[in-house]
Amino acid sequence: MYIAELENTPHANPDHRSGKLKARLEKHKLFADTIAFCPIGGDGRFQSYLVYNNRMTVGEAVKASYLLGCGDRIKEVAGILQEDVLKGYQACDELQWPPVVESLVSNPVVIPVKLDQFLRALFSNVNTKKVDCLVNSLGQHLCHTLTNGRWKLPKHIILGMSLHHLLRSADLVKLMNRLGHCENYSFLLETETAIAKAVHNAPSLIPVGIVRNLTCLSLFHSDFDNFDEFVNDLSGA
Repeated sequence: MYIAELENTPHANPDHRSGKLKARLEKHKLFADTIAFCPIGGDGRFQSYLVYNNRMTVGEAVKASYLLGCGDRIKEVAGILQEDVLKGYQACDELQWPPVVESLVSNPVVIPVKLDQFLRALFSNVNTKKVDCLVNSLGQHLCHTLTNGRWKLPKHIILGMSLHHLLRSADLVKLMNRLGHCENYSFLLETETAIAKAVHNAPSLIPVGIVRNLTCLSLFHSDFDNFDEFVNDLSGA
């Protein structure tokens, strides 16, 4: 810190010896009775010291220094992963609109390289059959969260649409969205509307989900818009 401050003055000296600074601090009336030094490495001229309050023991000072260093490493790793995810988001392909299951499944998301490596190292003690699934699921979750929901990923779209179709519960979808597991309810409704318009404007009246067989001379089609009405009709027949 002292050398960095000197660089902003006319007295910059990259070869300044830490021993000289240590001697000045030991003689300074404000610091002489409050600080202590513990050598931690370096050569004779450029010895490095751990500087700490003399009310602490050397062991306490070393422990505090280690914890501080761990915190710095955690922040460094977090910064690297965050930058990797943001670069992945900027380089990703634009979402097909309206998104359909076929396009989401056939175009799997490529988790950013560093995030993928980190998660695989984190799960190194997990059964290998589960690792790919965990990395893909948590990787998409982190990418979605770190981009504040701007990166639309298959997991969040498919899970949200499935919950909405199976249970028809807006509250459940909103709860899962707040937990970060799926897209928000408004986005899912917009997706349904876009898909409905695409089907309506399609040149064929047969939905794409129906299996076509040109050699078959018959067609069976069943469509129940309201299951309750269908049951009532049967009971009254």
